[in-house]
Amino acid sequence: VVYCTGIITEYDEVGKCAKVLSSSSIMCSEEGKLRDPNQKVSVHLSNDTVVEARVLFFNDHYGVSFLDINTEFPLVPATLGSKPYYGQNVFVLDRDDEYALVVSHGSILYLEKPLFERNHYMFASYNSSL
Repeated sequence: VVYCTGIITEYDEVGKCAKVLSSSSIMCSEEGKLRDPNQKVSVHLSNDTVVEARVLFFNDHYGVSFLDINTEFPLVPATLGSKPYYGQNVFVLDRDDEYALVVSHGSILYLEKPLFERNHYMFASYNSSL
């Protein structure tokens, strides 16, 4: 996940709260330690509002964090599916040459079906980072 970017993974219309997948680099030191346990994290929404987030989880090794926000602004979570198909447009979470986590987009080129309870392989073409 790119620094200062977030992906809405869940939104509760009744409670007006959302879960956001983001980067942990804003809250971790170079050594992977939490900079400040009381650090405030702000989330800027597409309607130009800013809300305070609560850190639910972070993992500096993978460079990700989960945040919880409350907002009156309706949000649409990313569609995360588990039934990929040939030719489907997808987002790919991978690492660049320097092992930084990046999000790219592309399409599924080939699927190998599971065999004898083994994992299957999926091959995708993808463009440069978003």
